[in-house]
Amino acid sequence: MGERKPAMKNTAASIIADTSGKTRVEIRRGEDPISWVVSTPQLIRVGAAALPITYIGPVETVTEYRGQGYARQALETSLTQQRQSSATLALLHGIDDFYPKFGFAQAGPEQYIQLTRLARTPIRID
Repeated sequence: MGERKPAMKNTAASIIADTSGKTRVEIRRGEDPISWVVSTPQLIRVGAAALPITYIGPVETVTEYRGQGYARQALETSLTQQRQSSATLALLHGIDDFYPKFGFAQAGPEQYIQLTRLARTPIRID
């Protein structure tokens, strides 16, 4: 099977922001979003310091458009937007071989929590 070539014709990027500061960059073909990135401003507290960061995710592309550069276009647009914000750092969870080309590096090992026995006690709200 041959490698797919980028087909970026007839696309437009739009940036949609809500009142909380969360933004969604969409790559559209016509009226339909085919790839998007959501970024959310957050604070990480380290001792007395509060560091403004951006959490990036999800980064998604409609299945039939994958491998054609649309996620790259959405992420690059989002990162350009984030560089203009007060964020000191951008964090995401993602595919090991995709994000390093955008300057991301693994910060630590993957962490998982698995809950196997949960009490089925009703929660009482007064």
